[in-house]
Amino acid sequence: MKVLSKSLALGALSLALVACGATEEETEQTGAPQEDETEEVSEELEDEDTTEEATEEEESEELEAGMPFTVLESSEDELRVEVDGEEIVHDASIYTTTFGKEVKKLEGMEFEYTEQGQPVAYAVFEEGHFLQDVYFEVEENLILDGDDVITRDVDVENEMNMEERMIANRGHVENAEFHLLDESVPFHFYAEVEGDASRPGHFPENIDGDDYRQYSFYEITENGRYIVTIQVPADVDAEVEATAIALALSYQSDEEISADELEEVEGEEETEDEEDEE
Repeated sequence: MKVLSKSLALGALSLALVACGATEEETEQTGAPQEDETEEVSEELEDEDTTEEATEEEESEELEAGMPFTVLESSEDELRVEVDGEEIVHDASIYTTTFGKEVKKLEGMEFEYTEQGQPVAYAVFEEGHFLQDVYFEVEENLILDGDDVITRDVDVENEMNMEERMIANRGHVENAEFHLLDESVPFHFYAEVEGDASRPGHFPENIDGDDYRQYSFYEITENGRYIVTIQVPADVDAEVEATAIALALSYQSDEEISADELEEVEGEEETEDEEDEE
């Protein structure tokens, strides 16, 4: 955060002379400011104070940003979006990933999974679907030591800063802004990214070779993080982008189970299985 420095020398000098009962002649000899000059210095200091407060407020608002999109409340079987003041309703259903996170899906939309590494569920659309230019994925990213899940202290701002540095260093990224979120959503922070997919990198077919926009939403846990990402061409239709964002924000997260609790649950299940066999 920038800190505005202030020089109080002139103001302090004028106040000292007044306190000592200095005459006008003494004031002129010392070169101290006259009354109107003192007022100007005071006004300058007040302006600096105001500027500093405004800067702090702006930076605070940027860090503690709420969701910058209109999120409309929807029932389980629908997805509501607002575009240019008009409300649009899509039929939807709840989809649960293999790692226990829920998102909504529309008709003509299914999920498939990457075959390597940790699970990533990505949306697949029927040919001609109005969202066919959207890439949408939900990723589980746990901290592992071999097959064991590591537990650590959660530091959201540190996670955000590391992610920001990593994304900003990608050659195809032209602009990236990160924002902390409040507790009204299951995510802790999100990123808005603009880039050029004609530069070196790995891109889905929907944006390969084009300018693109990306929104990534991060839930940080003691065992890792979950990331919901959408990517769209920069010239995509407003309704398509709004619907994609609404799908990302439909994400629901169950209460996180710690590694110790997970071991206890697995132990209880093994005991129950042994009892059933007997």
